[in-house]
Amino acid sequence: MLAFFALTAVALAGVPVFIVLGAFGLVYAWHSGVDPAVLPSQIVRLAESSYLMAIPLFTLTGVILSRGGAPERLLRLLNAGFGWIRGGLAMAAVLSCAFFTAFSGASGVTILALGGLLYPMLLKERYPKHFVLGLLTASGSSGLLFPPSLVVLLYGVVAGVGIKQLFMAGILPGVMLVTLLSLYSLWAARRSGLARAPFRLPVLITALKSAAWDLLLPLSLLVGLFGGYVTATEAASLAATYALLLETVIHRRLGAGMFYAVFRETAVLTGTLLVILFMAIGLTNLLINAQVPMQILAWLQQSLS
Repeated sequence: MLAFFALTAVALAGVPVFIVLGAFGLVYAWHSGVDPAVLPSQIVRLAESSYLMAIPLFTLTGVILSRGGAPERLLRLLNAGFGWIRGGLAMAAVLSCAFFTAFSGASGVTILALGGLLYPMLLKERYPKHFVLGLLTASGSSGLLFPPSLVVLLYGVVAGVGIKQLFMAGILPGVMLVTLLSLYSLWAARRSGLARAPFRLPVLITALKSAAWDLLLPLSLLVGLFGGYVTATEAASLAATYALLLETVIHRRLGAGMFYAVFRETAVLTGTLLVILFMAIGLTNLLINAQVPMQILAWLQQSLS
């Protein structure tokens, strides 16, 4: 028990999560008399998944789009389309964060990519500070339900569930969540008495032309995945290739000198994600073998009855 308290204190002190999870697994294996070889055996099982290659490819897609200016183009389009509504800028923020999170795979990446643009824009329009912070955080998380979300991919890989079925199951609750956030944004803007921005059709047309190629990517992925034309791994390969051509040939925002930074960031994000996943899988398997979840459930049922 002392070892678990010590590991918890170490985790709170800022030690990397994968080290803490791995240490928890080793300590629990030693305490329960289980062979520690169970931990790496689960990693081998996970590495055999056919969907595992989709994770770094979709991560690469998100990094390329982020570096190539896709968040700015998307924000200009949504702001031009909804900015004339009272609260339209906040609604555009919800939609753009949810859209980009689906490709970046993490709400933190979305907040870094779009937060620096949206935060001062929303404050300039006299939105309350706490409302802006909460809106950006919640909007970034809502995109995790939409394909090709890495969270859904990871769950499918670990649980052995079909990726296509998971993507289809996440669309309805994701749309409901984004809709509720958008409606709340409109209500908050009306309550604060914010002014409307004028509608400018030339600005909308210009923004639509700039972001048209970006919008083709999610549409083609949805058709390919749900139409059964491609698997998740094939869709990830096509998405990474399309994003690379989009930012190097069409928009020309990525030069040869930026490739190293793009692939390095992708490797760091993917490696961080996978090493945490591998450590967590090993620890989870030990807890399941020891019937810890069942014991906790029995204790809760006894306590609440």
